[in-house]
Amino acid sequence: MGQDELLRRAAEAAIAYLEAVDERPVRPDPAADLGPLGGPLPRGPTDPEHVLRLLDDVAAPATMAMAGPRFFGWVVGGSYPVALAADWLTSAWDQNTMAAAATPGTVALEAAALRWVVEATGLPEGTWGAFATGTTMAHVAALGTATTAVLGRAGWDPVADGLFGAPPVTVGHAVRGAAR
Repeated sequence: MGQDELLRRAAEAAIAYLEAVDERPVRPDPAADLGPLGGPLPRGPTDPEHVLRLLDDVAAPATMAMAGPRFFGWVVGGSYPVALAADWLTSAWDQNTMAAAATPGTVALEAAALRWVVEATGLPEGTWGAFATGTTMAHVAALGTATTAVLGRAGWDPVADGLFGAPPVTVGHAVRGAAR
């Protein structure tokens, strides 16, 4: 099976999944046999068609219908057709959006989205941000930013001077009754 046919079949499977999401139970199928997903590490490449069949026939029944209108568990986004199509396209691009010299198109898209977030939330002009790959990286970025801000207030520039020799930073709990 060629690349084009594989991608068409994946798109057809995704479309079929979304078309049936309103009729299927929200919960994963408790009888789904996930055994075929395990096993030893393959000794070589696996047939792409086999991988696609495993995803569609074995894993899909064991998914929760989060894309459907009856799912109220978490706010995880939405599977609107335009969002899914954009995700497919950007996944095909496979860009590392870290430098405008390498990926100017996706850097411009990210900058526009950040401007819209600032505007929609009423944050002051000049507010900046970045998109993180997940919660862990968002926490690391937030801690780094907070450390820089706290040390800056103490007269220390961690960007220029590093952290060795910096004043100690105390992290504690809010004091009961303190203004918030």
